[in-house]
Amino acid sequence: MFSLLSKTFEALKTGGSVRRPQPLKLVRPSRQPNIQYYGYMVTTEWLIQFAEQHCPGALLDRRDSGYEFIARTRGYEYISAWSRICYLGLKECFNLAVIPADTVMVFAVFSDQEESFEERPTQETVDFMTKSIGHPPQWWASRIMLYELRIFVAAAYRAEDVDFTTSRRSVALA
Repeated sequence: MFSLLSKTFEALKTGGSVRRPQPLKLVRPSRQPNIQYYGYMVTTEWLIQFAEQHCPGALLDRRDSGYEFIARTRGYEYISAWSRICYLGLKECFNLAVIPADTVMVFAVFSDQEESFEERPTQETVDFMTKSIGHPPQWWASRIMLYELRIFVAAAYRAEDVDFTTSRRSVALA
């Protein structure tokens, strides 16, 4: 933080500019009915082993009934902090190329949605994650379809106030 701040001030003093690192060069996939996530498939066992290897002091006794949950959570928290990917999520996804498709857990680095795709991490960050996890990322389809997500969001509003074709809420002025 301090070095970035000092570089910014130095650039301002000298009239230069501070370059933002270039995001990962990747082509966005064509739209699907499901949100697509770019990330790494992980298993519960992998998360537990990762936690046992990198943060054993933060775990409960193995005989404790909450051991697996805490180990999974600590593994996720540790790699999330380690990678410095602000929005690293753990999503339930499936591979569109495999029929029938079983759902898997995926460390979602970013999605095909406009805002998320534009904020994708650098190649260096993805390389670090790939080395840490042991296999490259790929595109995965969310288990939740876009229209299901729209209906879920719309449920928070009265049905007559929602236009389901655009997912926008109409506001009636009194």
